[in-house]
Amino acid sequence: MIPVALVARKLAVKTVELPSEVEELLNAADRRIEAFLESQDGGTLPGFVPSDFVRVYEVLAAVRKADIVPENTFCEWGSGIGVVACLAAMQGYETYGIEIADELVDESRELAAEHNLDVTFSHGSYIPEGGEPWLDSIAETAWIESGGADAYEDLGLDVDDFGLIFAYPWPGDEQVLEDLFDHYAATDAVLLTFHGIEDLKVQIKR
Repeated sequence: MIPVALVARKLAVKTVELPSEVEELLNAADRRIEAFLESQDGGTLPGFVPSDFVRVYEVLAAVRKADIVPENTFCEWGSGIGVVACLAAMQGYETYGIEIADELVDESRELAAEHNLDVTFSHGSYIPEGGEPWLDSIAETAWIESGGADAYEDLGLDVDDFGLIFAYPWPGDEQVLEDLFDHYAATDAVLLTFHGIEDLKVQIKR
């Protein structure tokens, strides 16, 4: 077997003027997130922390311009209320999201429908079948969850069907998430991960 590795790719990411439809989506998402958090009786849903959506949009635009994605299919691992998946749909990808919290799946479907975006969301785990052993190496405080429904069976797709995958790993989750991508994703697929404000990593499986 030929060994594979994730290779970091530096992109020229520019500050862009957001199209009106993107601004409308992000404003609607902000309202939906605020309302959702208020509905949690002052608490939060464990593991639910939104990304910097403007920066993610700019990086998605840079990835699109660089033409490095081998297949026009996008999946958001841990899609929350689906904002990044919606942004990817606006970039022209065939887009999917996987989320283990069913209440967030409902929110994401409503958000996409409100903005006439063709995004398919699945309630379940993005850990592929057979991937659970990778989780043994992470601390109990990490937020990657396994179990639940098989999202890939629901979608009728496998990890190697996606040309671009996005995730927002918590500290302690990064290596496991990269290892899962390295093992299951297709050769030349792109992994985009968010690590805080203005810190997004683009890696390609070689």
